[in-house]
Amino acid sequence: MTMNRTPWIVIAVVVVLAGIALLAVRFGDDAAPAFRLERLSGGRFYLREHHGKCVVLLFWSTTCAPCKREMRFLEALRRDLADERLVIAAICVDADTHDQARNVTEPLGLDYPILLDRGGQVARAWHAKTLPTTVIVDPQGRTAWRREGYDPAAGRLIRSQIERLLAGAEAAP
Repeated sequence: MTMNRTPWIVIAVVVVLAGIALLAVRFGDDAAPAFRLERLSGGRFYLREHHGKCVVLLFWSTTCAPCKREMRFLEALRRDLADERLVIAAICVDADTHDQARNVTEPLGLDYPILLDRGGQVARAWHAKTLPTTVIVDPQGRTAWRREGYDPAAGRLIRSQIERLLAGAEAAP
């Protein structure tokens, strides 16, 4: 007896896409919690200084392999879009020392700020309980989009959200 697998494949694809949709939650009017964090490279990063830009925040851990994949994806996206209105920053929630975070990020060749959230206060304020957590803040300073966990197929969702916000920023007076 031969069984046609096509319906099962279609069902599996629908289930995966539904799961991605559940992981990717659009917010809209929630004001993004303000913060300031130490940069791995020195100095401080203030979220409020990036008002008027599209800001992508990645909450990550030094022991999280999917976080590293998300960091590489965001670096490739940053290079591809090359837009001065786009700010990407990765917030390390577990490094007690600069060396811990540096040992993870230097081999990745990232050219966006690595921030240290010692004590995890910013991660708690942003409800980043699952790592990685990726959050997009719109130019008005509102949480526009959020995804918890990692799924390589969701990269298109992140890119489309960023492009939509950048296009909207162009149209704004």
